[in-house]
Amino acid sequence: AKLPPFIEAFDAVARTTYKSIYVIDYHRQNFLYVSDNPFYLCGMTTEEVQELGYDFYLKFVPESEHELLLEANCAGFQFAESIPPERWSEYTISYDFHTCPPKKTPILINHKITPLKMSSDGHLWLAFCIASLSAAPSSGNIEVTNFRNERLWAYRNNQWKEEQIILTKREQDVVYLLV
Repeated sequence: AKLPPFIEAFDAVARTTYKSIYVIDYHRQNFLYVSDNPFYLCGMTTEEVQELGYDFYLKFVPESEHELLLEANCAGFQFAESIPPERWSEYTISYDFHTCPPKKTPILINHKITPLKMSSDGHLWLAFCIASLSAAPSSGNIEVTNFRNERLWAYRNNQWKEEQIILTKREQDVVYLLV
């Protein structure tokens, strides 16, 4: 069976990383694509995760962090309202939360979401997501970055605040080697 080209592309990207890749369909509130990387699947198959859709979060994220997910989602859309929809693809929101695979220790993951496709009426339709291990000490850490100008906004105390991105010496060395 022939897969749609974008699915083949996502599968190819997924093979190059331990990170989990998936696509959210905001209109249907489900997952259009889920990579078969076991890191994020919590012991389920990709088909089972796709079948659960948003209920995946209710099932595998601690109840104490459900409000955080709602807050991050609402804050992200609030932020998006401040910029023209045609520029949304320049931005990525990220935040950290735990997943609880059955019979295993909860894992703190970093979740990044960036727009993939807008609907004809200017609303977010599809979003590309990456889940990876978090380097943060705790959940939360809701941030938006813009790849065009290296700006960062942090969401704290129910408001967005622009912050300066400060690279560590190691990060500066890596950037130097890339240029």
